[in-house]
Amino acid sequence: MVLGTYGGGNFGNDACFEATLEWLRAAFTNASILAVCADPVITSERFGIAAVSLRVSPSFLPRWLDTLLLRQPSLWLNWLVCLRALKRCDLLVVAGTGVIHDFRDRPWGWPSRFLRWMLAARLRGASVWFACVGAGPVINPVSRLMMVWAAKLAARRCYRDESSRAYMSAQGVDESQSLVTGDIAFLLPAPAPGDRGVGQAIVGVGVMNYRGWRTNEKVYRAYIESMAHLVEWLKFKGHEVRILIGQRPTDLIAVGDLEARLGYALMTDAERQVRSYQDILSVVDGTDVVVASRYHVQIAALKMRRPVLSISYGPMNDDLMRAAGLGEFIHDIEHMEHRALILQCDRLINMRVHYAKAVQTEIKALEAGLHERLRDFISPS
Repeated sequence: MVLGTYGGGNFGNDACFEATLEWLRAAFTNASILAVCADPVITSERFGIAAVSLRVSPSFLPRWLDTLLLRQPSLWLNWLVCLRALKRCDLLVVAGTGVIHDFRDRPWGWPSRFLRWMLAARLRGASVWFACVGAGPVINPVSRLMMVWAAKLAARRCYRDESSRAYMSAQGVDESQSLVTGDIAFLLPAPAPGDRGVGQAIVGVGVMNYRGWRTNEKVYRAYIESMAHLVEWLKFKGHEVRILIGQRPTDLIAVGDLEARLGYALMTDAERQVRSYQDILSVVDGTDVVVASRYHVQIAALKMRRPVLSISYGPMNDDLMRAAGLGEFIHDIEHMEHRALILQCDRLINMRVHYAKAVQTEIKALEAGLHERLRDFISPS
């Protein structure tokens, strides 16, 4: 069984699931795999496997009545769903994505659902593995307690970056035997990157519906304004801009607000139809340099061996950039300084051939190490 927030419109999460399926099918050739995900219909249709929902709502009474009854009907219904789904499960794998977090959530949301599935797995006698997961931050202390408890229920854990392992270690989880692997999406193949030459640059600009860890419209407005300044500068310098998104439909909302601020369209109707990580790889192939925030948009750029400037919203972005040899090109999404941003963007564009070669070397080594560490994770010495 593979658990994660797959099927919810986030291209990176679905890429992690696709990579996990390939990895598990190669490692356990006779295994039957069931997905526990955000949208089982979409996941089943796309990947051709059985799937159940992370959470179900009682259909026999309205939400207000469930709330009036202190959510007891939905609580016990979800426990029954978990225990039933796990009845014949030998192994529950939590794979990829930043699962240990409380981004725009409260304890009774994702943290409680996550812990319930871990507890149900152990009650059913299934082993739990965390493979290539991201962790932190978890701001709410109750959510943090739940997440730490869930992590301690796992028999094996490996993390996609050192920041995640360090975060969990700081929360009192023994990570002395845990590996740092890299993101599991790096297992997926990518088309051979095209040679873009050295003329005027085509810059991929990732737009994200970012409103802070806790929704803050002021943060969002400042982000849109900064992105507008960046696009205006790129256009002024004669560079072509291609917009990249990593989640539907939310990132298209941000694109619409950015277009309204600029007064012209940035995406064609065809470009707005991107629906997957593979689509993003194709768009990135038509660029020379990428400026982005979403973690898996950055991974798509690195898979295509493109230099990246990160508008970072967490340690995961920073670790990824340092692993790719691009540690100097990191900007905090909530504290962007426009002049510094454009100066570094200009440097990256002008030296894109140099940095593309560095990315090629570092990402090739990262991918080789990922394969090796996942083998060690399955068969520890």
